Amino acid sequence: MERIVEMLSFLEEEIKEAVGSHVQWLENGDFSDLEGIIQWVNQELKSLEKDCVVISFLRSSYITGSHKFKLAAYEGEPFIEIHPLYRMISLDFLYQESSQELAKLTEKLKDKFINVTATELELIRQAYMEKLYQSSKVLFTRMVEKVSENTGKTKVFFGEEMGEIEEIGVF
Repeated sequence: MERIVEMLSFLEEEIKEAVGSHVQWLENGDFSDLEGIIQWVNQELKSLEKDCVVISFLRSSYITGSHKFKLAAYEGEPFIEIHPLYRMISLDFLYQESSQELAKLTEKLKDKFINVTATELELIRQAYMEKLYQSSKVLFTRMVEKVSENTGKTKVFFGEEMGEIEEIGVF
């Protein structure tokens, strides 16, 4: 485990640059399809009178590479309601470049460390993907701001499913 920490420390600057580049793309890109989904959630909420919406990424998604996010509407506090209304969305298009970035990180790692194992590479990949998923907050905040009328009472949160979340807007 010490070696993983050392590897992540060695790659820290490259990971920051790759995530920063991803964030710039998220801030400036055209994601009208995703905006339509957020608009749909906003419209559905008007009739349901829910207290909050959580846009969350699933840890299993970056492990399996399915890139699924969950949009769930809750009465009361997030994650407390047993069967919330939700919709799963696949966001493969947001992470297409990640495999190329990971290949660069892998090469850099192999130049510095001897006998890099598949397990170590997988743990590095997961750490990188988690940072990319967290950076998606920028995009969802932008989408919520675009479709929000700022007159509602439904809080919108973003974060890890059943983990740490933060408020990013109001519908």
